[in-house]
Amino acid sequence: AIQKYVTDVKENGLLKKYWSLWLPASLTNFMFVPAHFRVAFVAGVSFFWMIILSLVANKGDQDVDSCPVEPEPRLLAPRAMD
Repeated sequence: AIQKYVTDVKENGLLKKYWSLWLPASLTNFMFVPAHFRVAFVAGVSFFWMIILSLVANKGDQDVDSCPVEPEPRLLAPRAMD
Protein backbone atom coordinates (compact mmCIF):
# COMPACT_ATOMS: atom_id res chain seq x y z
CA ALA A 1 0.00 0.00 0.00
CA ILE A 2 2.83 2.39 0.78
CA GLN A 3 4.51 1.59 -2.53
CA LYS A 4 1.25 2.40 -4.36
CA TYR A 5 1.06 5.74 -2.49
CA VAL A 6 4.67 6.59 -3.36
CA THR A 7 3.99 5.72 -7.01
CA ASP A 8 0.85 7.86 -7.06
CA VAL A 9 2.66 10.83 -5.51
CA LYS A 10 5.82 10.65 -7.61
CA GLU A 11 4.58 9.43 -11.00
CA ASN A 12 0.93 10.48 -11.08
CA GLY A 13 1.30 13.84 -9.31
CA LEU A 14 -1.30 13.08 -6.66
CA LEU A 15 0.10 15.47 -4.05
CA LYS A 16 0.28 18.32 -6.56
CA LYS A 17 -3.34 17.65 -7.56
CA TYR A 18 -4.32 17.61 -3.88
CA TRP A 19 -2.80 21.01 -3.19
CA SER A 20 -4.06 22.52 -6.45
CA LEU A 21 -7.63 21.54 -5.55
CA TRP A 22 -7.90 21.88 -1.79
CA LEU A 23 -5.88 25.05 -1.18
CA PRO A 24 -8.05 27.24 -3.45
CA ALA A 25 -11.18 25.42 -2.28
CA SER A 26 -10.35 26.08 1.39
CA LEU A 27 -9.51 29.71 0.75
CA THR A 28 -12.73 30.18 -1.22
CA ASN A 29 -14.72 28.36 1.43
CA PHE A 30 -13.54 30.49 4.35
CA MET A 31 -13.37 33.81 2.50
CA PHE A 32 -16.50 33.86 0.33
CA VAL A 33 -18.92 31.06 1.22
CA PRO A 34 -21.46 31.89 3.94
CA ALA A 35 -21.17 29.75 7.07
CA HIS A 36 -24.42 27.86 6.44
CA PHE A 37 -23.22 26.74 2.96
CA ARG A 38 -19.69 25.67 3.91
CA VAL A 39 -20.47 22.02 4.53
CA ALA A 40 -22.32 21.75 1.21
CA PHE A 41 -19.44 23.46 -0.60
CA VAL A 42 -16.87 21.06 0.83
CA ALA A 43 -19.13 18.12 -0.06
CA GLY A 44 -19.27 19.34 -3.66
CA VAL A 45 -15.49 19.75 -3.85
CA SER A 46 -15.07 16.31 -2.27
CA PHE A 47 -17.18 14.82 -5.06
CA PHE A 48 -14.72 16.10 -7.65
CA TRP A 49 -11.77 15.01 -5.50
CA MET A 50 -13.15 11.46 -5.49
CA ILE A 51 -13.29 11.58 -9.30
CA ILE A 52 -9.63 12.66 -9.39
CA LEU A 53 -8.65 9.88 -6.97
CA SER A 54 -10.52 7.33 -9.06
CA LEU A 55 -8.76 8.45 -12.22
CA VAL A 56 -5.34 8.28 -10.55
CA ALA A 57 -6.06 4.89 -8.99
CA ASN A 58 -7.16 3.38 -12.30
CA LYS A 59 -4.53 5.03 -14.47
CA GLY A 60 -2.36 1.92 -14.82
CA ASP A 61 -5.16 -0.65 -14.92
CA GLN A 62 -6.20 -2.68 -17.93
CA ASP A 63 -8.69 -1.47 -20.49
CA VAL A 64 -12.31 -2.37 -19.88
CA ASP A 65 -12.41 -4.18 -23.22
CA SER A 66 -9.68 -6.59 -22.17
CA CYS A 67 -11.52 -7.73 -19.02
CA PRO A 68 -13.16 -11.13 -19.33
CA VAL A 69 -16.94 -10.95 -19.48
CA GLU A 70 -18.93 -13.65 -17.77
CA PRO A 71 -22.18 -14.72 -19.41
CA GLU A 72 -25.36 -13.71 -17.67
CA PRO A 73 -26.94 -16.50 -15.61
CA ARG A 74 -30.09 -17.99 -17.06
CA LEU A 75 -33.24 -17.62 -15.05
CA LEU A 76 -34.95 -20.87 -14.19
CA ALA A 77 -38.43 -19.41 -14.23
CA PRO A 78 -38.50 -15.90 -15.72
CA ARG A 79 -42.01 -14.95 -14.63
CA ALA A 80 -41.59 -11.27 -15.48
CA MET A 81 -40.77 -12.16 -19.08
CA ASP A 82 -44.00 -14.14 -19.70
